[in-house]
Amino acid sequence: MELAPECYYNAKRLNVKDLGITVCNMTSEVRNYMRMAPEDPAVLVASVKPGSKASVAGIKPYEMIVKVGDTAVHNIDEFKAATTGKTELRLEVKRLAVSRIVNVKLDAPLTYEEK
Repeated sequence: MELAPECYYNAKRLNVKDLGITVCNMTSEVRNYMRMAPEDPAVLVASVKPGSKASVAGIKPYEMIVKVGDTAVHNIDEFKAATTGKTELRLEVKRLAVSRIVNVKLDAPLTYEEK
């Protein structure tokens, strides 16, 4: 017996407390909906805490973060590695076919909680 493929509701998630977002791995169903290839970089913003640094910066739920600085991120482990220890973030955020850069300044390095 094999495990079923990850779907949006059971995808591994990372709560980025100081930024105020929860990101999750891209699943095949989300990649199909967004017309993305399996090798395309992205983590999905699953939720944004109202009033958080991410919210103030304009990040919205269901947007995709494809790069942190110049580093492409393909999963939440790469996202965590690319953001650990940083107090300034430059995120390339994508919503459907539109990309934009979001800059966020933090008071301290980020803390994380895996779900």
